[in-house]
This record gives sequence, structure tokens and C-alpha cells, in this order.
Amino acid sequence: MSAAKIKAALASKGIPFEIVQYDRQVTPHGMMPGWTIQLTEDADEELTALGYDANPDCETAAEVMEWLSDLPDLRAALKMEGRDG
Repeated sequence: MSAAKIKAALASKGIPFEIVQYDRQVTPHGMMPGWTIQLTEDADEELTALGYDANPDCETAAEVMEWLSDLPDLRAALKMEGRDG
């Protein structure tokens, strides 16, 4: 799965992002491959306020898609909350 598909899935849920890339990340166990998903500050705050994990730790594209499947459509969730985000 490409970063483009992940970006499209985020966009379809109304979740703005700054970075979507597969790279090597520094961990306590050395360099590990994984996905870096950085949402905009507003999206991060809104999802966190709604009780969702806005900072996934995903090594594979399948893990990213599983995380995305758990997230709400942010536009609809904010509308239900009476906010327009």
C-alpha cells in the first residue's frame, strides 16, 4: 500500500495531515521501519478530545489501515458535537 492510499483514506474521513511517510524510526531497540503519520495540530487535538489515538505506532500499512478504520469521520463527529472544526 502506498502513502497515496493512506492519504486518500485520511482525506475521506476529513482528517487533515502534514506528513504520511514510510521510513526508519529511532526506537530504544535501534532503527525500525514504520509509518510516520503526523496530523495537523487541530486534527490531533480534536481526535484526542473525542477519545481517539491521534498518534499511531504502525510498522505496516495494514496496521495504518486498521488504525484508520477505528477513527471517525472527523467532519461528522465535530458536527455531532456542535462544532464545525
